[in-house]
Amino acid sequence: NTPVHTIAHFVPAARQALDDLPQLQGLIDTELRYGLDFVEDAQLLAGDGVTPNLSGLITSATAYSGAAESKISNVTLIDKLRVAMLEATLNLYPADGVVLNPEAWMVIETTKDADNRYIFANPTGIAGPVLWGRRVVPSLAMTVDKFLVGAFRVAATIYDRMDTEVLVSSEDRDNFIKNML
Repeated sequence: NTPVHTIAHFVPAARQALDDLPQLQGLIDTELRYGLDFVEDAQLLAGDGVTPNLSGLITSATAYSGAAESKISNVTLIDKLRVAMLEATLNLYPADGVVLNPEAWMVIETTKDADNRYIFANPTGIAGPVLWGRRVVPSLAMTVDKFLVGAFRVAATIYDRMDTEVLVSSEDRDNFIKNML
């Protein structure tokens, strides 16, 4: 459980931007909502819990021990993810998903066998990212050297108190005298 926090994202705009409302709305609906979603993703994954930050999943997760790695030769990231799934299962939370940095997922997707054939990916295929039967979610909020494996359906639920809200104001620092919103 974590207390409710507001996640905000803003950009200053000239008052004249209101004269071209369709363009302003396009900017808000694409760039600003994307930015807000990115900040929210980072908070949900790695927020440190210090107000106003959320306590993220990584912060709250049990650290990977890797104890079973000793039973595997030539350990790769793919192996580590499978061991992490085992650890989650042994802790009574069978993993149903993986969060990786897009670069780490690219390394897995481009893994080839001795005959230079892709093991996990088909470059012409449309199958979604899956590893060991679990969904993989590439996220820029995850650093390249980390991963998160978990039982997200049972152990992680997000309740949004309100949807994204867009407000326009000139009451911030000296925006009024600079004709900014």
